[in-house]
Amino acid sequence: MGIAVKNRMVSMALIEKEARKIYKQYYKATHRDGALDLKTKELVAISVSAVTGCQGCLKGHLKKAIHLGITVEQIREAIAIATAVAAATVIDSTDIANQELGLVTDDFGE
Repeated sequence: MGIAVKNRMVSMALIEKEARKIYKQYYKATHRDGALDLKTKELVAISVSAVTGCQGCLKGHLKKAIHLGITVEQIREAIAIATAVAAATVIDSTDIANQELGLVTDDFGE
């Protein structure tokens, strides 16, 4: 979520006060037990943070995960899924290159 300095989020300093308030309310509403338990939500947050490159988010969610008792193996699996999805986006984007180069394949390496 950003760099914390004396319990303040530096990354939020330039965000208008009302928008910060709305964001914080939304964050609190989504980061609690619901249809998904909090541990699952933190694993999702770790995965998304890794894919989007949000280093502050990743650090914060890793700390929360450890506090919740999430294991390194669970984090490893969540990041592996994120890696596979991120790789798939690159593979999917090759459709443009395949079309431009006249290449088509049905072989997915299976």
